[in-house]
Formats: sequence, C-alpha cells, structure tokens
Amino acid sequence: MDDYVDKQIDKINKELPITVYIDSSAGNIFTDSNISTTLTATVYKGNVDITDQVKKFKWMKRDKNGFLDENWGRLV
Repeated sequence: MDDYVDKQIDKINKELPITVYIDSSAGNIFTDSNISTTLTATVYKGNVDITDQVKKFKWMKRDKNGFLDENWGRLV
C-alpha cells in the first residue's frame, strides 16, 4: 500500500503547475521611452517557491504588437 501512495504522490508532484511571477521595481506602466526598472522573477511549483532551484533565466522583450525586440537582449 505504501508503494501505491508514494507513486500517487510522485504523480501529483509531477503534475503541479509551475508559475513565474515577474515584479517590476518601477511599476507596470511606463509612459516614456526612458525607462529604468529592475525585474525580479519568482518561480513556484504549486505553492512552493523553487526560485533558488532555477539555474538560469532567459529574458526576452516584446513590443506592443508582440514582436521580439532583438536589440533589447544585448542591452541587459
């Protein structure tokens, strides 16, 4: 019976959603093109913070039309 329970717990753990929350130090709305902010990502699996287990983040920026800003990555 314990083996069955362990397998069910493992299955549930694998199915937990991973959610990433992004916080901006200067708010969420910018009205001019001279913007300075620090973005901080927090990663959760279910309701457990696993940010310290993430080895690398890849940041990308898209414009208001959804197109990738190729130059922005070179600036960060």
